[in-house]
Amino acid sequence: MTTGKRLHGKVRRQAAIFAALGHPHRLAIAYLLAIEPHRLARLSLRVGLTSSLTLHHLEALTAVGLVKKEYEGARAIYTLRTQPFWLIKKLIGETPIGEKTLS
Repeated sequence: MTTGKRLHGKVRRQAAIFAALGHPHRLAIAYLLAIEPHRLARLSLRVGLTSSLTLHHLEALTAVGLVKKEYEGARAIYTLRTQPFWLIKKLIGETPIGEKTLS
């Protein structure tokens, strides 16, 4: 059984991901990016925020590895990364209840 510092180290990244997704605007942005990649202007329009506030939330999601920014010419396109969700699923799957429900 993992306890103490080892447990804290094991869940640190997942906790940061959950914290980033804990904001309703960030969760909405992640939802939209899960459907398809977006440019900032379109994403801002769809979530109902200014471009600067949307960019603020995108930067928070990027900082924890949830979002990837690539350039198509001079414009950035934002895409949702799947690996962080795999890490969360793995963590939940390692718990006794997760072993029962995710199998």
